[in-house]
Amino acid sequence: MRTIRFGLALVLAGCVAACSGGDDDDDGASAPAAPSGLTAALMSGDPHLTWTDNADDEDEFSIERMVTGTGAFTEVASETFDIEQYHDMSAAAGTDYTYRVIAMNAGGDSAPSNEIQISTP
Repeated sequence: MRTIRFGLALVLAGCVAACSGGDDDDDGASAPAAPSGLTAALMSGDPHLTWTDNADDEDEFSIERMVTGTGAFTEVASETFDIEQYHDMSAAAGTDYTYRVIAMNAGGDSAPSNEIQISTP
């Protein structure tokens, strides 16, 4: 009897872990891996971002920026999957910006990439 109870407990524990959904949405997809290695350089006076795409299941990337020190990121672009760069031609001159990138799919959003700061001339 003890073996049956122990086996049933393992089955129920496995179902709780597998059936709870976790970070999955209703279709079973998981959030993609976060981008990494975000860097920024000035190109023609505008911030040019590059990063490493660590996911093979993202649908798009959200490129976010904030005026450094304000603490409020906003999305400046949403780009299709499998890109690893973005050129921000909407940045204002003479401004310090902080950027980050997030991978997204039906399962949710990744953690944000590292943050990078750059000043426009």
